[in-house]
Amino acid sequence: MNVPPLCIIQARYNSTRLPGKMLLKLGDETLIARAWRIACEAFGQENVIVAIPFDDQAGPLGAELRRMQITVFSYEGDESDVLGRFYACAQSRSIAPNHVIVRLTAEDPFKDPALMTLVARKQAQSQVGYSRIVGLPLGCDVEAFTMETLDSAHRNATELWDREHVTPWMFRFVPHTDVDAEIKGQKWDRYVPCVKIERPWYKGGDIYDCANARNDTVTQLAWRWTIDTQADYDFAQRVIARLGDNSQTPSTAAIFALIASDRKLRDAMPLQDDLCTPKPRIYYGS
Repeated sequence: MNVPPLCIIQARYNSTRLPGKMLLKLGDETLIARAWRIACEAFGQENVIVAIPFDDQAGPLGAELRRMQITVFSYEGDESDVLGRFYACAQSRSIAPNHVIVRLTAEDPFKDPALMTLVARKQAQSQVGYSRIVGLPLGCDVEAFTMETLDSAHRNATELWDREHVTPWMFRFVPHTDVDAEIKGQKWDRYVPCVKIERPWYKGGDIYDCANARNDTVTQLAWRWTIDTQADYDFAQRVIARLGDNSQTPSTAAIFALIASDRKLRDAMPLQDDLCTPKPRIYYGS
């Protein structure tokens, strides 16, 4: 990449399910501080900016960002219009239509800088407007797109879901690339160990075929490595405690290896209910 990508971190203080989560601590740093550090590892401090709602400037989140001397863009529009926030933030940088933008959500503490730069590089090399990495737990996903694509989404997306989540319109209407991550020359489906989650699966309050489910393997697509609930936060704290040195960003592969080796940690891992079905896809790893 001749021109470094712009990484925009979306963050806000209000959260329905876990109020004030941006200031929750993992180890000795807040979630927003961790997101900033990871993004700077990948792209350099001069290419990273945190986009927040205007009202958060004067609140606890704004105070934390000022304490850390983080580059901030505050959006005066609707707090739930995150797509508008992204567009206004990118516009403030006066970047070219083909400039690559990487989206980072601050509630995902286990983003891998190597995978972030991989997706950004693939996007810069591609002829399409949107790229994403696939096949990883929720919270490890990485998305990149061009300024031209962001402009199109901002002008054409009208549904609340599209405005709030930034990229769904791009996925539906813009030619895109799914990036398969490779670790040590191996695809993820050959590298990640087969991890059994030996507990019943729940969906919509009902228990599906518990006897058989206990012998099945939950694919990593159903794993939650994001922080949106107290259970998510509790799990993330346990992972950080096991990893030790909080100043080093663990690779996705390192976290997979940790979970594969620790039965209690696997049992504590939150799952996405909508991906837990009566007949799961068995995941065969090496």
